[in-house]
Amino acid sequence: MNDKSENKFEEESPPLFKTWKGWYILVIVNLSVLILLFYLFKKFFE
Repeated sequence: MNDKSENKFEEESPPLFKTWKGWYILVIVNLSVLILLFYLFKKFFE
């Protein structure tokens, strides 16, 4: 790779969100919801 293509790759923003922080928040919220749902599922079928 040359320098121009490497710089272009580094400057690209993530899809859907303007920053990677948005993706991190989405993943953490998604995992938290799944944990809560599995916990409630377990409690309901005890």
